[in-house]
Amino acid sequence: MGADTPSEPNPPDQTGEAVAPSLMGLVKANPVYDQDAPLVKELEYLAWNLLRIQRFRTVLSEPGFAEPEEEHQGEWLRKVITDPVLRNDVILVLEWATLGNYPALQTFTDAVKVYDLELSDRDQWSNSDLAALHVIMACQLFDDEGRTEQDLSAPKIRDRAIALLKRTWRLSRAPNLESRKIPQINWSRLFKDLGIKLRFPRPGLSRKKA
Repeated sequence: MGADTPSEPNPPDQTGEAVAPSLMGLVKANPVYDQDAPLVKELEYLAWNLLRIQRFRTVLSEPGFAEPEEEHQGEWLRKVITDPVLRNDVILVLEWATLGNYPALQTFTDAVKVYDLELSDRDQWSNSDLAALHVIMACQLFDDEGRTEQDLSAPKIRDRAIALLKRTWRLSRAPNLESRKIPQINWSRLFKDLGIKLRFPRPGLSRKKA
């Protein structure tokens, strides 16, 4: 794979257990959160797959895909050719299938199941874990865009995470989506749990510039 291919020494799967060697080297190190934090170990690899699912579904949710199947295929091909990130996603999944990387394919299909059947279920995902998942996704996206920790702030990461959470629900096929709302979260504590060193400004102290 080329420069767009992520790499990382030892990613966990969505249960936090050790991953087969065929999955190692897929998720690259992130400069914002701490990959040794227990919550990151549990959620990082799932977050990486959920971003891919969102990109696929964003294309399929566009108005042009209400057309007949052949037109779908042509538009898909155009998107894949012109969007380097989407192209890398497609190539990666095709590589897993071609090379028989069954653990990678399994974790991807497991992520689809989590996306549709679990993320909107309060009994399976607490508000805190749901927010943590999307904060990790936000950090991964910022890193893919070439943003460093110096370019970011805690509010920027939080706002991106909330936007991603809204997109997750919009693109999900879960039957009970309407009952789930943006959770109330102690963001400062959550960031500490993820090993993010950026801090939120104290209320009332950020608007005193001449």
